[in-house]
Amino acid sequence: MKKIISILLCALILVSALSLTAFAETERGLVSFGNEDGSSFVYEFSKTEPEWTGDTDYIIRSGCTFVVPTNRVLNVPYTSSLTVEEGAHLVVNGQLNAVDEVHIYGKLTGDNVTGQENIKCYVQFPDLTDANINLGDKIDICYYLSESNDSYGDVGVDIEKYLPISDDGINTVNHTRYLPVLYNTYLYVRVKIQEEGTQDKYDDKLFPVKCNGVVVKFDQNACPILVTTGSEISYGSWVNDATYYNTYTISLPEGTGYTVYGRNGEIGEVTLKYGQAFSFRVELEQDYDKSAYQVYVFNGTGWTDLEKAELLDGIAPAVPDSEGYFTITNITGNHSVFVEGVLQNKMLDIFEQIFTIFRQIWEAITEIFNELFGEGGLNGLFGQA
Repeated sequence: MKKIISILLCALILVSALSLTAFAETERGLVSFGNEDGSSFVYEFSKTEPEWTGDTDYIIRSGCTFVVPTNRVLNVPYTSSLTVEEGAHLVVNGQLNAVDEVHIYGKLTGDNVTGQENIKCYVQFPDLTDANINLGDKIDICYYLSESNDSYGDVGVDIEKYLPISDDGINTVNHTRYLPVLYNTYLYVRVKIQEEGTQDKYDDKLFPVKCNGVVVKFDQNACPILVTTGSEISYGSWVNDATYYNTYTISLPEGTGYTVYGRNGEIGEVTLKYGQAFSFRVELEQDYDKSAYQVYVFNGTGWTDLEKAELLDGIAPAVPDSEGYFTITNITGNHSVFVEGVLQNKMLDIFEQIFTIFRQIWEAITEIFNELFGEGGLNGLFGQA
């Protein structure tokens, strides 16, 4: 019996030893820098400090500023990882070699960074379904990634493919939504304001997109953000429709002998918002005030490529109101105004004199033929023919 017990004890000890050995082979080390309470702390990676080792997770805690000084190289070795928590700061005055994964939730600054394909900067963005975020039902926001800093088309990929997926299927990390973006690449935030049945009503670039509290300049059809550190995306709230209405231009012409101006004295290029109305009139100078001019208003695209005669051929002249004003109602695009037929009075006088001479000649000829051929005159002559 004692022999059997001894054998069982030996077997138990052997199994325990094997289990401990297996655990030792898979256990990773954990090294953190900074204070657990998140208070401010500065840590300098000194020249005498040994190199980091593999199979170790290094964490720079929130509130800690970790400095890699000049002439010092920080290697994140293979099978190790470095995480810069939100609120932490990694300052690379020397050099950082990301041999393995580096996760930046906080800040990363420094020019001498290699292994960029291993560095992921986590961009925090709001949950658009959050009831506290009032974006309005007309806002459509998409996120795209691209390796090119000048591409805004469909070469990007949808953000949902890059979100960390938790066990319960919710795209969150500690109840905060993040997107991992490779270091020194672009994240494109595309905002589209749309409403069924309206076209070109809203100006997408008017809706503010912010990164770390700073408004990102709209370029082409997206807001490009160069990601070199952990960032937070935010948006402005929906104010009202008119805040984001598109603006359009009414081009009032300039010409010899006349001035075109709006009801409030506007001249030249007049900017108006979608749906507004605009009234203007034509004032002739004293030496041109006999002109029987016509006004044409064109709303369309490509008019600069057309000959003016071809353009005006398909447009009916505008009709003024009792006060002499022409009105463009419900503006939904750019408009160009043309004024035709403005002539100097002396030219009109010359034309009138020439017309009078021709009329007098015709009357004289008619009278002669009436005398020769009777009351039928010219008509009688051609009738006999």
